[in-house]
Amino acid sequence: MNNKFIQFTSLVLLSVLFSMTTMAADMTVGEKTYQQACAMCHASGVANAPILGKKSDWVERSKKGTEALVNSAINGLGAMPAKGGQAQLSDSDVAAAVDFMLIALDKEEPAESAAVPLETKPLV
Repeated sequence: MNNKFIQFTSLVLLSVLFSMTTMAADMTVGEKTYQQACAMCHASGVANAPILGKKSDWVERSKKGTEALVNSAINGLGAMPAKGGQAQLSDSDVAAAVDFMLIALDKEEPAESAAVPLETKPLV
């Protein structure tokens, strides 16, 4: 019985670690996709794009729900081109970028220096 408990506990711990690793990998994809396709406009608010981390820019948009935001990012909306102009991105990469931007709302407002994109080159 003790051996079965250890096996069960090990399985649970491995499942938790796998889930955490998968979530971290998704955030990495989201951040990379943001830098590649979204930061050029969402870091500074070009063409009225909501700024990363600036809650007041996202209030009305977030009321539409995550699914609507993802659909807008995938298909384009107003001045925003489909997939941020990066047609090679998968829908799941774009969804990860939207999640990355929404999670940024839980952080403090961005400092002026943080608004500059780190890089905007393709993920290839």
